[in-house]
Amino acid sequence: MNLGPALIAQNFAGIVRTRVRRMRLPNGSRIANKVYTKCVSDFEERIMSDFRNNGQEWEIDVVLETQFPEAGIKDGYMTYTNDEILSCFQPVMDGIAAMMAHIIGDTLVKSDNFIEGIVLGGEFCTSEYLLREIKLKLPENLRNKVYLPMEPATQVVAGAAHLELSRYLARCQQYV
Repeated sequence: MNLGPALIAQNFAGIVRTRVRRMRLPNGSRIANKVYTKCVSDFEERIMSDFRNNGQEWEIDVVLETQFPEAGIKDGYMTYTNDEILSCFQPVMDGIAAMMAHIIGDTLVKSDNFIEGIVLGGEFCTSEYLLREIKLKLPENLRNKVYLPMEPATQVVAGAAHLELSRYLARCQQYV
C-alpha cells in the first residue's frame, strides 16, 4: 500500500479528471490536457506542501479566458475547496495513523522498550499538516518526541543509525 505523496497526488488527479470532464470538451482536447496538467503540477509543487486544513480555498491559474463554471473555472482560475483537498490527504493520514498505532503498540506492549523519539522520514515529512495530525493522534506523552529530518536531534540519530548499519554490513560481508 502506498501511503505517501503519490497516493495524495493520485487522489487529487481523480478530482481534476472529474472537473475537466465537466468542461465537456472533445476527447484529447489540448485545452483539457493543459488544464489537467497545470492543476496536477500546481498541486504537487505548491498545494500539497502548503495545505493546512484551515478552510482555505485553493485557486490554480489555468490561463483560460473562457468561463467553465460547471468545472469550477472562473476568471482563468480553477478553485478547489478545503474539503476537496482534505479528501486527498485523509486516506493517507488514516493509513499513517493506523501504522503508527500498530508500531507504537508493539513497541510499548510487547517489549520492555520505551520510545525516546519518533523520527519522520520520506518526501511527505515536511508537511506541517502531517506533523500536526500525527501529533494529535499520538498519546500525550509522545507528542513532544516527534522529530523532523532537518532537526539536529534527527541528524544525530540518522548518523548513529548509519554508523551502526555500516558496522553491521562490514561484519557480515563475506568475500567470495
